[in-house]
Amino acid sequence: AGHLSTMGMDQATALLRQVCGKDVKVFNTLNAATAACEGATGKVWAVLPLSKSTLLEVHTALAQGSGQLGVVVVASQ
Repeated sequence: AGHLSTMGMDQATALLRQVCGKDVKVFNTLNAATAACEGATGKVWAVLPLSKSTLLEVHTALAQGSGQLGVVVVASQ
């Protein structure tokens, strides 16, 4: 299952780069993406695996109100 999750994460990241351009900022943790939002002029993306805590983490990050933050949640099953 871990391999599938990694593959899904890689595919989601590749799709973002294809759609948004190769210079798009993509991170695999919400903390890194949130930190990168400070001073960012464009969208900053977090690509996260779905887990029990993911939705709470995303809700908390979005409640902080960064307009630059985009989130992609990848389900492994």
